[in-house]
Amino acid sequence: MEFYWACLKREYRLLQEKLNSTLIGFDYGLRKIGVSIGNTVSGVASPLKILHSKSKIEGFKAAKEEVFFWDPELIVVGFPSYFDGSMHPLANNCKRFARNISFETGKKVRLIDESYTSVLSKGKGQDDARAAALILQVVLDELFYTNK
Repeated sequence: MEFYWACLKREYRLLQEKLNSTLIGFDYGLRKIGVSIGNTVSGVASPLKILHSKSKIEGFKAAKEEVFFWDPELIVVGFPSYFDGSMHPLANNCKRFARNISFETGKKVRLIDESYTSVLSKGKGQDDARAAALILQVVLDELFYTNK
């Protein structure tokens, strides 16, 4: 675990050295993918949109277009698990999505536990985009607090 935090701190230092690093977050689902955007200057993640798709391939292509449009330094993907720590049925799909988007775009990707984001983001219509913003906010908060 100590090695993980050392690597994470190094990565965050590199992000901070770049004056204004953009980050993009995804809350992956088979039919809908929530998208959020944030940057290291404001330290705030904002819901952007929901990508609706009829297939995994269609959703992946739409997500890839967002990455090419925003050109982020880091892509953050929510990784679902149950509250007891067991693997969610979508977990392998999320890993595959993260691996493929990293390969196709050449960008770094981080998987972040999204256990509570669906509960916290419930509301009016933009649940998936808000969940993506909550996922991304975790990384921005870690970036801020690990470099104080």
